[in-house]
Amino acid sequence: MNKIRTLFFRMQNLIAKNLFMTVRIKTRQKEVFLTFDDGPEEGIAPFILSELGRHGFLATFFCRGDNAARYPDLLQQLVAAGHSIGNHTFCHIHAYDTSAREYVEDIERAEALLHTGIARPPFGSIRFSQLARLRRHYRLVYWSLDSGDSRREINDPNLLVEKLCRSTRPGDIVLFHCCKQHEANTRAILPRYLDWLSSHGFRSCPIPDGRDNLPD
Repeated sequence: MNKIRTLFFRMQNLIAKNLFMTVRIKTRQKEVFLTFDDGPEEGIAPFILSELGRHGFLATFFCRGDNAARYPDLLQQLVAAGHSIGNHTFCHIHAYDTSAREYVEDIERAEALLHTGIARPPFGSIRFSQLARLRRHYRLVYWSLDSGDSRREINDPNLLVEKLCRSTRPGDIVLFHCCKQHEANTRAILPRYLDWLSSHGFRSCPIPDGRDNLPD
């Protein structure tokens, strides 16, 4: 039964991602949309801010509400630097293990701190019952490229950077993380990738919140 339930949820998530979530941004410019999940956390958030500032890049930070409450000064630094803020739930809950009511309540708890029109479900997972409630208030954002910084072991960061660079196209939404758990990997990958973007004429822009295009 658990296997059937998991398969059912995965099918829901695949449909949701392809039909109701933003995976890429249509653009005629040579630009990508860097995103950072889970933060803000001490140590890694200032590092990311510094690296983005070095290139004049702007990004979108999908913040956990509990981290925003714990580090309000870091959240304000992100906003003051011109970056966009997205909702990544309050407690980083998993959609498959949570009712629609509980899930929306957790999102709303984070929203009281984040004040945004975009959201990214943790793990990129969502159920139809949750999706139906959230998409009236948020632009739900997935990603087209994963930096790989959340991998448990990275033997050679250069290989991941090379793969990421080969795959990058205008309009890509690129997934990174802003948390201590993946800090070492993010520090190893991000500067190299940002250098490559700059040298190849790319810029990074924040994701528009899309509130003007939400369903009635």
